[in-house]
Amino acid sequence: MEDIHPKWAFLMYGIWGGIVGISCFFLSAEAEADRLEGEEDYESHFSSDYVRGQLPRQAAANRASYLASLPVKGKEGFCYNFKKNMSQLWIAL
Repeated sequence: MEDIHPKWAFLMYGIWGGIVGISCFFLSAEAEADRLEGEEDYESHFSSDYVRGQLPRQAAANRASYLASLPVKGKEGFCYNFKKNMSQLWIAL
């Protein structure tokens, strides 16, 4: 930044941000998932639930509430959120 004029630095960072933004359109739903289908959580008494002092039923209740808060299949990911946000922005304008 000391050797380059600020306009060229902003241009370079802007182009890089544009490349990253455009590459988001090419992500698959599998790439956005937290884990693969059929992959199960590994639990033992060394898990974070045990370390935090939760009883197994408390951990199960917390896990169930977390899973209930996840978005419905098909209504997740970048493209869905982008369309939803743009439609809300259009309504607001």
